[in-house]
Amino acid sequence: MRMHSPTHKHFLNYLKIFITVCLSLGTVELLALHFDYPSNGIQRQHLPESIVSDPVVGWKHRPGTYRYVDTSWKPPRVFHVTYRDDGARFCGSPDISPRPYVGLLGCSFMEGFGLDDTESLGGRLQERLPSYSVENFGVAGYGTYQSLLSFLNFADQYQAQPGSIVVYGFADFHAHRNVKSPLLQRTWQMEGIFPVCDESTCFYWIGKRMSGWWRMSRTLSLIENSLDTLRMVWNQEIAEKVTERLLIRLRDAVAERGLLLLIAPMTPLNSKWDTFFRTHGFDVAPCFIPDYQSADFRLPDGHPNAKWTERYSECLSVIISSRRERTK
Repeated sequence: MRMHSPTHKHFLNYLKIFITVCLSLGTVELLALHFDYPSNGIQRQHLPESIVSDPVVGWKHRPGTYRYVDTSWKPPRVFHVTYRDDGARFCGSPDISPRPYVGLLGCSFMEGFGLDDTESLGGRLQERLPSYSVENFGVAGYGTYQSLLSFLNFADQYQAQPGSIVVYGFADFHAHRNVKSPLLQRTWQMEGIFPVCDESTCFYWIGKRMSGWWRMSRTLSLIENSLDTLRMVWNQEIAEKVTERLLIRLRDAVAERGLLLLIAPMTPLNSKWDTFFRTHGFDVAPCFIPDYQSADFRLPDGHPNAKWTERYSECLSVIISSRRERTK
């Protein structure tokens, strides 16, 4: 009988391990492909034509009217968005003066991502609040810091009439958008600046286009995303502390201009954030929809749908009207 040398046996063992690993990774890759798990090398930036880089806020809306087809619907759904010269989404009001305004700040939830202009939260509020000029400065991907910068920008451009109110659509995931996170850059897959903060200061993080052949693998992307998720959990406390400081800065900036800040929760407030807002005297609109995650209130990609904005605007418009006397 022919005997194999120890070296040959080791080689065969290593070869078996290598083949087993390759087959396992291949199986995971096929499963990820079957369930359409995204590759980090595939740019899935939504509405790219309507986004332009900005040296202050990182990115903002490009003025114009855009027609989009959402293929996640069966059949595909067509929607239109319009952005004014100042970057605000059109809500049905041609200008700000001479009426008091409702300035909306926040992310894609507040912007009305995936909805027509009239279906967005801003469009719904404008219909319910004709005595106000609703100005929707929500932008997809924004967190608290970019919302603060956006407010400072439009507050310096427009003279606020008595009764004007600022509404910040707060979501708990904004905390990780306020700090340096690889998930933030991966959202847009672009080169440019990302306004972020740490525990002591705010600064501009220069982002570079994330590349590499290995990023095309859905399996390796799954591993990368899992590791980043663990990092987010590890840095959760820092992200929350930074966000608390930014919220206070936003409130003070609004108050310095004689305006009222109203917090509109876009996601459920956990006990931590509920305690923070109550302890620091924030005015929070109790308009959250308990079953907001159900298919009845969500687009296929998870954003609020027209039914959600209709119900939320019904509550929020009442709160805004009741606060008007405070700012006169």
